Amino acid sequence: MDYIIKAQGLTFSYDDDGNGSKTVENLDFTIERGSFTAIIGHNGSGKSTIAKLMCGVLEPTSGEIFINSKGAGRTLRVSDDNDIFDVRKTVGMVFQNPDNQLVATVVEEDVAFAPENMGVPSNEIRQKVDDALRAVGLYEYRLHDTHKLSGGQKQRVAIAGILAMSPECVIFDESTAMLDPRGRDDVMRIICEMRNKYGITVILITHYMNEAALADRVMVAEAGKIILDGTPKDVFLQKELLKSCGLEVPQATELASRLHAAGISDIPQNVLDTEEAAQIIAALIAKNTK
Repeated sequence: MDYIIKAQGLTFSYDDDGNGSKTVENLDFTIERGSFTAIIGHNGSGKSTIAKLMCGVLEPTSGEIFINSKGAGRTLRVSDDNDIFDVRKTVGMVFQNPDNQLVATVVEEDVAFAPENMGVPSNEIRQKVDDALRAVGLYEYRLHDTHKLSGGQKQRVAIAGILAMSPECVIFDESTAMLDPRGRDDVMRIICEMRNKYGITVILITHYMNEAALADRVMVAEAGKIILDGTPKDVFLQKELLKSCGLEVPQATELASRLHAAGISDIPQNVLDTEEAAQIIAALIAKNTK
């Protein structure tokens, strides 16, 4: 498997001496290049800490994260100060609150900020900024004031700023949590396009199960450990285990489960999206009315 991120014995504590309670404890996992992985868990489960460790915002208390960087042409270690610049060029991160990530007052200047600081030639920056803004559907807003944008538009500017760095992987740390449904839909569309159209590895930290259902793989964090890891269809079948962790399943999966419990055994219990559920139910109704 061509991996982009590999964790070995990953442990982290917010205590200065590292001897207190572990927010993340002895994790081993690999993220495949070009994949779309969702990490879910209730507040305090360690999922956001895992995200910050993967991109070098936090340094492991023990263990290591390796970044297989094509851009750097070698394997990087997150805990190595000599590698951290290349780590952050390879793995970008979009945070929950876009206001904490915007640094300029004009949209195109904000998107250009990171490439400028990376030393990208000015003629290349222009192209990178334009391409990134087109990718998120904000090219026509390039001269607008960032503070006048909606929350969803600000988040798209933040994503464009990461895309302009040409990352190999982007981590979204609950990046839709502060948005309305339309804003969440816009961001999720862009996330899926980043993976499907541009081949960027996507890691999504979320507490929205409908978003996690779009991924190839779902990892469930609980008390600093990964307790479930598999395809969305496999993971969301574990309804009782998820419930014990304070998590729900996608709405379509819940509906299918209730219909199955009511005696409608023809409907599969691992349905993930509403369109699929609607088609199955329509087919059952048509079958039973003949």
